[in-house]
Amino acid sequence: MKIRRFEEKDAKKVSELIIDTLRKTNIKDYSADSIENHVNNFQPENVLKRASWTHFYVVQEKGNIIGCGAIAPYWDKIDESSLFTIFISPEYQG
Repeated sequence: MKIRRFEEKDAKKVSELIIDTLRKTNIKDYSADSIENHVNNFQPENVLKRASWTHFYVVQEKGNIIGCGAIAPYWDKIDESSLFTIFISPEYQG
């Protein structure tokens, strides 16, 4: 398993991972409409935007992206941070 910084070329795979996780795992806790709203927010272009203002990382197993997560300032505070966009492939949960 390898953890590395997100690269632009990862946007499509990260988007697919997030959408798959939303639809398979998060559907247990949210309505289908809510999930689909989130799906729209995690298209590749939006993943790239998020990566532009966070320290974004991916987790790889055998070259495949199986997880992602980011850390960034909380509401522009210089002394406080928050975690964002933490997703693990459903196949690796449990």
